Amino acid sequence: MNIRRKWLLYAIYTILISGFFFYYLFPADDIKQYIVSGFQNARPDYTLKIGTLAPSLPPGLTLWPVSVEKDGRLLIRTDRVRVTPKLLSLSGETPSTGFRARAYGGTIEGQATVALPGKKGEYPPQITVDAKLSEINLQTVDAIRTLSPHRIGGRLGGHILYRGDGPSGVAEAELTLAGGEVTSEILKLAGLDALTFKTVESQLVLHNNRDLQIKSMTLKGNQVSGELSGTITFREPVEKSRLSLKGTLRPHPELFAKLGGMASLFLKNRKGSEFPFLLSGTLGEPQFSLQ
Repeated sequence: MNIRRKWLLYAIYTILISGFFFYYLFPADDIKQYIVSGFQNARPDYTLKIGTLAPSLPPGLTLWPVSVEKDGRLLIRTDRVRVTPKLLSLSGETPSTGFRARAYGGTIEGQATVALPGKKGEYPPQITVDAKLSEINLQTVDAIRTLSPHRIGGRLGGHILYRGDGPSGVAEAELTLAGGEVTSEILKLAGLDALTFKTVESQLVLHNNRDLQIKSMTLKGNQVSGELSGTITFREPVEKSRLSLKGTLRPHPELFAKLGGMASLFLKNRKGSEFPFLLSGTLGEPQFSLQ
């Protein structure tokens, strides 16, 4: 065996041994506690839970499972999150990291950037999160299952951009729900097993985690089409959140066929094919009225 091969084998052996000890001596519990504590300090009203944390290649961390709760209610749960810091940015004033999460049968991936405070700490860190969602199974999303009395299904995709300092900030979203379906006891009383949509396209803006502005929401389907806009003002508990929404529904023949005799209630004293409506009240007790 020549000297070059000996040195090559020695280098490989050293790398393997170093990797072995790095993995098994990696302070996973300390890092996990640091992440959880940092999250709790930033958002004390939420609880972050991390099952397992381990180093991964290329340099980064893998966490699984990860969940966020509020007042004992599960809001989001991911099967696995992969975090990859942008190494060249770590020494600057705007460190950033890439992330990719598997959740609810789909993926959430993007980049998070933190603009650190000045030397005197005269302003809080500014956070930017740019994320893309794809193939999220809405029917399995914990927040919707927990907060909504209705079953809402479909595959959600789109783009979310958040800028702020945590407690305050603005999140903008452009989302598309494909194959949407809503089932509820109210629909069953009307003789409908479900209300289905081909697509629901939305433009949303959330201000300071409190005021959700629905700039536009367009529904397209064989049963019904329509538009919706307005605001939802979140309160505690969430069932007390206020609704101020208006829209227009355009029922199609397929829906009237399913409604049977009840269709006459919709058509009574109506002119044209559009049904303007208002949605007010609260999330817990919404009030729907035709105009």
